Amino acid sequence: MNYAAIQKKVQKAIAKTGFSLQLLVVTQGAFNATLDTIATTIATYDIKGLYAEYKNYEISASIVGSDNSFIKSTDRKLLIDAVGLPDLNSADSIRFLVDSIDLDVGEIKPIKPGNINLLYKVQIKG
Repeated sequence: MNYAAIQKKVQKAIAKTGFSLQLLVVTQGAFNATLDTIATTIATYDIKGLYAEYKNYEISASIVGSDNSFIKSTDRKLLIDAVGLPDLNSADSIRFLVDSIDLDVGEIKPIKPGNINLLYKVQIKG
């Protein structure tokens, strides 16, 4: 299968019909004992995304634990183009801002068939 071609289609669809938002990727560096601080880097990306509703079979029937990944009926999927973005699952902290409103992020899943980064599926808590 030609995943590179699919990647281009995903990019076009999100660019054409998506809404603008900001992605903030926070990475912590080394501890500075002299200043008693940890160096922090915040990379900001202006991106586009699409919302999608979860299907009934994706919504968790019961909530067990507290890992914030269980899907509730009020949650939404945020689909974003993965091209040009770092590995979001290796960052220390991820924030999404829409019109300066901080979204409550749950689980982040990369969609990478054939090791081609197509998009990220982000659970937005409702």
